[in-house]
Amino acid sequence: VVDYYYQHLGSVTNQLTAEQKKAYLLDEVTVAALMKAEEEQYTGQIKKVIQKNYNSVTWNLLYSIYKEPGQLDKLFVTEALERLKANKLYPIKGPLKTKFQSALRILMNIQALWLRLSRSKLR
Repeated sequence: VVDYYYQHLGSVTNQLTAEQKKAYLLDEVTVAALMKAEEEQYTGQIKKVIQKNYNSVTWNLLYSIYKEPGQLDKLFVTEALERLKANKLYPIKGPLKTKFQSALRILMNIQALWLRLSRSKLR
């Protein structure tokens, strides 16, 4: 028995190109910034949940760079870090969703690490 499958080019099962990965990561900065902007309207537990969410989005963005070192160039990593800083998302401050994220916050806040993990040359 032979099975045939059709795979769409935009399918989530396809690997991302470098440009798609970059766009995706910059979208994450936008999402985190939008959440942070909403934070000011709230107090107490709701504010803390919003903080956990935008900090976790930021943490996950950085972790995705860590998981695949050298995939992204220094120019892009620098741009992503600058956008995070401009939106006051980096360095990561405040609560995170998991103990694992909290334990690794110190590493995530070392900017030189991200630049070292990025490629020196542009593709």
